[in-house]
Amino acid sequence: MNVASQMQRWRTTIQEVVYGGLPVFTWNAEELATRFLVTAFFIAPPLFIVIENAPTAWGILAPLSVLPLYALYGGGIKTRWLLVPFAVSACVALLAALSAVWSIDAQRSLAGAFVFGAYVLLGFSIVQSLRALSPAHRERVWRALIAGGCVSLLLLVGYELMYATVDEPGELLNEVARTLHKTTYYGIIIASALLFDAILLRNRRRLIFVAVVFAVPTLLLGRSTGINFAILLIAALYFMNSVWRQRTLVIFCTCYVAFAFVAPWITPRLFQALSGTKLLDFYSGTFAARLELWDMVSQHVGRAWLLGHGADTMRIATYVIQNPKYYHLPDLPSAHSMVFDLWFELGLIGILVLLVIIVEVARRILRLTGAAQLACMSIFLATVIELSVDHRIWLSWMQGTLIFGVSICVLAILRQRAYLQQRPPVQ
Repeated sequence: MNVASQMQRWRTTIQEVVYGGLPVFTWNAEELATRFLVTAFFIAPPLFIVIENAPTAWGILAPLSVLPLYALYGGGIKTRWLLVPFAVSACVALLAALSAVWSIDAQRSLAGAFVFGAYVLLGFSIVQSLRALSPAHRERVWRALIAGGCVSLLLLVGYELMYATVDEPGELLNEVARTLHKTTYYGIIIASALLFDAILLRNRRRLIFVAVVFAVPTLLLGRSTGINFAILLIAALYFMNSVWRQRTLVIFCTCYVAFAFVAPWITPRLFQALSGTKLLDFYSGTFAARLELWDMVSQHVGRAWLLGHGADTMRIATYVIQNPKYYHLPDLPSAHSMVFDLWFELGLIGILVLLVIIVEVARRILRLTGAAQLACMSIFLATVIELSVDHRIWLSWMQGTLIFGVSICVLAILRQRAYLQQRPPVQ
C-alpha cells in the first residue's frame, strides 16, 4: 500500500469516526451526542498527560455536554448494572455530609461531600449516555479513545524521558515525583484500554506498543512505587488463565480487607520494630516516610475510632506531625493512603463503606469474562493500589479520573459483548 492510499484510508477512517457517514451539520440527537463523546474521549488521554489536573474539568464538562442530548434519545434510565455501585457511592457522600456534625472543620466536610456527590451524579450521567448509544456509535467513541490513548502514551514517555534528567534534590525533584504520580496513574488506565483491544482482537502490535511505550519506560522512569507494583501485577495477570486471575483478585481483596480493619493497630508496632534497624535508614524516602506518617496518624484514630474527625479533614490536621524523622514534607497533603485517611476522617463506619465498595466491585469483575475482565481488573487494581499509597478520595481530579476509568470499563464490557455477537459461530 503506497503512501497516498494509506493517507486516504486514514482520512476515511477519521471521517467515519467523527461524522459517522452523516453530513457535518445534523440535528440527530444521538449523532450529536456521539460526536460530543468522540471528542471528549479523544482529547481526554493527551489532555490528562499534558495538564495533570485536567480530569477535574473533564469529569464535569464531558457528562454535562451530553446530558441534554441524552434526555432526547436516551429512552429512560437503566439501573440494573449501576444501582448498587452508585447507591453505595452516594452513601459515601451522605456519610461525609453527616460528618459535618462532629467534624473538626464542618465547612470543609460539607464541601467535600458536595463535590463527591456531584461527581457521583456526573459519573452516573455519562455512563448512562454511553450505554444508551447504539453499538456502532459506541464503537466510534472507543476508536477515538484508543487513538487519543496512543498519543497520550507517547506524550507520557516523552515526559518521563525529560524528567529523567532532573536528578537534583529539592523542590523541583518533589514536583517531578508528584506530577508522575498522577500522569503514570492516568497512563495505566489508558494502557488498560489498549490491553483490552490487544487481547480481544489478538493484536500483538498493540500489546507490544503498550509494553514498550508505557510499561517498560514507566518501570524505569516513572518514580511511582505504587504504579510500578500495579504494572508488574497486571503483567502477571496477563499470563494467567481466567481461573488464576480470579483467584488472584480474591486473594488481593481478602488481604486488603483484613489489613484495612487492623491497619491503625499493627502499623505502629511495625514502625517501632523497624525503626531500630537499618532498613528504614537504608530506604529513608518513600517507604520510611509513609510508615512514619501512618504511625503518627494511627495514634489519633483511637480518639474517634467509630465516626472519625470529619470528611476531608486529614489535609488540615497538621498537628498529627510530631517530631518526624523521615517525613519531610512542609505540609500534610494526605495520609498517603485511603485506609488511614478514612480511619482518621470517617472512622470504622467509613472503612466499612469503603470495603463494601471494594468487595462489590470485585464481585462484579469476577462475573465478567475474557478481555473485559482483565481490563476492568487492571483499572480496579491500579486504582486501589494508587489510592492506598498516595492521594485522597476527596480530590476532584481523582474523582474525574474515576469517572474516566469507569467509562472505559463500561465501554470495554459493551464492546466485547457486541464483538462476540458479531463473530460467526464456530463450525
